[in-house]
Amino acid sequence: MYDQQHRPLIRPALPPAQPPKTPAFAVVKLTPVETGTLLAFADIQIGRGPRAITVCKWRLIQPEGQQPWLSGPQETWTTDTGERRYTNLFVYPKEWRDGITVAAIAAWEQYRSEGRLPQ
Repeated sequence: MYDQQHRPLIRPALPPAQPPKTPAFAVVKLTPVETGTLLAFADIQIGRGPRAITVCKWRLIQPEGQQPWLSGPQETWTTDTGERRYTNLFVYPKEWRDGITVAAIAAWEQYRSEGRLPQ
């Protein structure tokens, strides 16, 4: 870019890029299922305030003898050859995985210990 006298415009230096902050995670709805390895469905709020979003249908799973883990919302479909396939409906940064999982497991443990769903 140039000014009216065709001299190059000098832009101020940009501040160094900051790594994105990890948002807050909260379970806003927990639906116990306890069928096979599926413990519950969870709706999880990501962020706070007016910019928060809620992602529904996370699955809390616990195979026998293992720690519970969280699976994101998925769509299941069948190929022409009859194979079951899965497509993720919500893609999120790996850095969020631990926070989302901790929130869901804490809500489940509260439900199991207190006999009530989180509020």
